Amino acid sequence: SPRGWRATTVRISPEVDGRTTLHVGWMTAGGQYAALEMTDTADARWLDSVTLDGQPTGTPYVVNGRSWSRLENPQGTERSLVLAKTLDGRATTHVVTGSADWAELESLAAALVVRAPAPAPSAG
Repeated sequence: SPRGWRATTVRISPEVDGRTTLHVGWMTAGGQYAALEMTDTADARWLDSVTLDGQPTGTPYVVNGRSWSRLENPQGTERSLVLAKTLDGRATTHVVTGSADWAELESLAAALVVRAPAPAPSAG
């Protein structure tokens, strides 16, 4: 995470439908909240939940060859950068979100290394 940020929460949650989610939250150096939310699906309801009903706004943020969509909730209190990809045939969604400003969210997105998920272990 960027310099001066303090981790506040880490949670991995297997869902009843088989989807797995990862949540990591931080207090930024500027005293705002930022989180990384990840799931191994492309689920619009999950995306609405973690972005607080974020709607597309502005131009994408491009870093490390990846284009992150910008979303902002109707109240203007939650900003989100969203990277939805299919890696090795598997859908993944990464969201950097929070009350932090765009520059702080961009610094978190830039720090991420997005890789293909590990293959499922084979039985036997």
